[in-house]
Parts: sequence; structure tokens; C-alpha cells
Amino acid sequence: MLRLLVAAASPLALGPAQASERHNERDLIRAFTFQNLTVYCGQFTPAALSQTVGKDGGINGLALHVKAEAAAELPEADADRLLRRSADTARALALNAVRLHYDADREVENARITQWCDAVVVPAVRRHIESHGAAEEGGPTATEQRRP
Repeated sequence: MLRLLVAAASPLALGPAQASERHNERDLIRAFTFQNLTVYCGQFTPAALSQTVGKDGGINGLALHVKAEAAAELPEADADRLLRRSADTARALALNAVRLHYDADREVENARITQWCDAVVVPAVRRHIESHGAAEEGGPTATEQRRP
């Protein structure tokens, strides 16, 4: 479900933009969405932030890195629009993902969110960080490593 939300972000946020901006926007939305979810999950699983740290840092560092890369290629006004649009889309995606676990019973809701954070969000964020680190080094990404 998390992959679906992040993958769905690209067409929602993309307007008339250059190909490199579209790539940057997709990367920004994904990084910002994971960042939002990690911070949110930290309320239910305090170790979420520390569990998502890879050898090159955590999701906050990765989001800053992706943000800097995206902004570096664009004029300041375009970069600001891209960052705002990406951040807004990421917040909406994260909120929609969290809302799927809401329940009228607060204890049930907390248990659902905690389980989802532990079983889905933290591993997905960790894979994303590791994958990004491997791509930066020119090595195989996590997806490429799984291919036979």
C-alpha cells in the first residue's frame, strides 16, 4: 500500500515540466513522504528514526540531499515551486496512508498504526535509504541486487 501511494504521487504532482524536473519531483515526493511517515511513526515507535538510519545517514539527511540536488538544477523561483509542490503532495500522501489505519477505538487505532509502522514503514524507509546509497556509489540498487 505504501509503494502504491508513493508511486501514485508522480502523476498527481506533475504539471508541464521538463523531464529532469519530473524526475526530481518524483524523488522529492518519495523522500518527503518517507520523511513525514518516519516522523509520524516516531510517535508510536520511538525507535523509528534510529531504525531508519543507513550507513550514509537517515531519512532527514536523504531528504535534504534530494532537495539540494533538485534545487541546484533550477532557477530559484522554479526550485521554490517544485519544493513546495513536492512537500504538499508528500504531506497529503502520508496523511492518506495514515488515515487507512484510523479506527473509532483509540487502542485499536494505536495498535494498527504501531504494527504498520514497524512492519511496513520502517523497513520501506530503510530499503529506500540503502537503495539511494547504493545508487549514489554507482553500485547496484536494492532492486538490482534482487534480480537473478
